[in-house]
Amino acid sequence: MVERERESGLKDATNRVWASLMEGVTLRLELFEAELQEERQRVVSMAMAAGLAVFFSVMTFLSLNVLILVRFWDRRVLVALCLTGVYLLGALVAGGLFRWRKRRSEAPFAASRQVFQEDRIRFGRGSHDA
Repeated sequence: MVERERESGLKDATNRVWASLMEGVTLRLELFEAELQEERQRVVSMAMAAGLAVFFSVMTFLSLNVLILVRFWDRRVLVALCLTGVYLLGALVAGGLFRWRKRRSEAPFAASRQVFQEDRIRFGRGSHDA
């Protein structure tokens, strides 16, 4: 009788540990799913905004170039070279800004990676870089 109670107690304890483990895994997967959805929405939003910005910028620059070239028709080669230099400078500044923002942004799935790192440490596997 005592042995059955021990087996029952051990079985209950094992079930509780298993349930806790499964709950932890489920929570981590839910966190990962939420971050994946946020990242997807962010990428789509940024792509749409970038596409619109590029389209309207190209149309504006095209119109501006035509206007300036018509206005200064007698010096069109010099004006075209100056405009090209201005746009090249703008492209370099925009590229630098993009690189700066990319370095400053948080890595995708940072919260999930942090939780998995804490779990790894908590369960005694040490800290390995992911």
